[in-house]
Amino acid sequence: MSKSPMNKKLKQITNFYRIDENIATSGQPKTEQFKEIHAEGFEVIFNLALSNSPNAIEDEGKIINELNMEYVHIPVDFSSPSLEDLKLFFKHMEKHENKKIFVHCAMNWRVSAFMFLYHTIKCQIPVADAHRHIDAVWQPDSVWQDFIRHSLDTYSKQP
Repeated sequence: MSKSPMNKKLKQITNFYRIDENIATSGQPKTEQFKEIHAEGFEVIFNLALSNSPNAIEDEGKIINELNMEYVHIPVDFSSPSLEDLKLFFKHMEKHENKKIFVHCAMNWRVSAFMFLYHTIKCQIPVADAHRHIDAVWQPDSVWQDFIRHSLDTYSKQP
């Protein structure tokens, strides 16, 4: 990762975490921070927060589109994540796999869990290696631990 001034600005976003050159995650960026995300070359913004999550931006999709980036909103209820949410996330990750993707939610907690599951289930990265992305941001509560376990179990039974 380069040490450009742009990266320093991105690191000011709540719980910013760069997974690799093509994927970065965070909590809710401020409106003006989307310009920095765009300047860093990101092409697609995924938002996993609800429209009424803390610090949500009412017209986020419009702001993203005006910056010539694609906006994908998958509202995940923090207290009740679902396999349907995860399947939709996987579908969009695969659709945009050759693009620079920036994924956020309110605090980067939903996102870190979804990225962990994406890496372990879809990319077959070992659990211990993929888990560092969660550990860098938070320790999942029982709801999210159960969701992660259920997701891993469900996908391990599929052919």
